[in-house]
Amino acid sequence: MADRGKEHWLPMRNLVAAVVALGLLVGGCVPQAPYDPIAVRLTESGQVEIVYTSCQPLPVVTAEVVAPREQIFDDGDPRLWHVGFSPPVDLKQFVVGETPSGAVDRVPFQQPQPGQILVARIVLHGDLALYLDFTLDDLSGGKVTYRQKNMAPEDFRRETSCG
Repeated sequence: MADRGKEHWLPMRNLVAAVVALGLLVGGCVPQAPYDPIAVRLTESGQVEIVYTSCQPLPVVTAEVVAPREQIFDDGDPRLWHVGFSPPVDLKQFVVGETPSGAVDRVPFQQPQPGQILVARIVLHGDLALYLDFTLDDLSGGKVTYRQKNMAPEDFRRETSCG
């Protein structure tokens, strides 16, 4: 990932990991990885795509891109895009700016500032939230941001294989 003061994001990542671990334990599951099963990449047309990578996915309630005002994510931070589903859906890919079938477009897409740190967020049935921070620069050259790393698409496919 581009150097952008990762130490400032550590408190958020640690908090998110703790919340996810607690949520999974309460739900009777044991986490398999210390990272949320979420990735971000660009589509062939250059749109941001959020990918939910879980091999045992839960239904999705919301998908969004948030522009944190501070170094730590806050629920009150502005949304640059937000769609919601009622009832929750079994989708794993969300093209930012598009409204999937069955979704309600709550915040139409707004272009981020160059170099702006963004957070892709998916909320699952049961209020389990998944987070991944990224910048558009992280996705240049076809890179995929996953597990807090930028990687080639073939590495991403290998790491997310459910076989």
